[in-house]
Amino acid sequence: MGALKTTGKKLAPLIRLLASDQPGEVVAAAAGIARVLRAAGCDLNDLADEIIAVAEAPGPRKAAFRGQHRTRAANDDPEAARWFDAVTKLWTRGQSVLPERDLDFLRNVWAKAQQGVSPSYAQQKWIRDIETKLSRKGAHAS
Repeated sequence: MGALKTTGKKLAPLIRLLASDQPGEVVAAAAGIARVLRAAGCDLNDLADEIIAVAEAPGPRKAAFRGQHRTRAANDDPEAARWFDAVTKLWTRGQSVLPERDLDFLRNVWAKAQQGVSPSYAQQKWIRDIETKLSRKGAHAS
């Protein structure tokens, strides 16, 4: 499952988003997982097989979870929390209309905001550009 190893960084934030209390975010995350797997030539069955293989592997292995993962941004930075919520909404709205490059960017900013890191000015501009794209395309929040 070498293809799954290369998609892990893309899948991790999507899998975490499945824990959202917003049904639209959960549906978008599931669709995103399927899309990322499909692009890697895999499907959910391959992902499940890989999870079983890792769980059954003998000897030491990396912890499944490194620290606590949040479905909301770190509370110590309200600015990061604001960006976390904004990027989550954009990612959800853009699933079917944004190019993969924009979706990857949003996933990366989302992961950083989840850790309490606000986006740089250049990243903020890109986020505003994505908001504009979505407004023009008429993508509405779920």
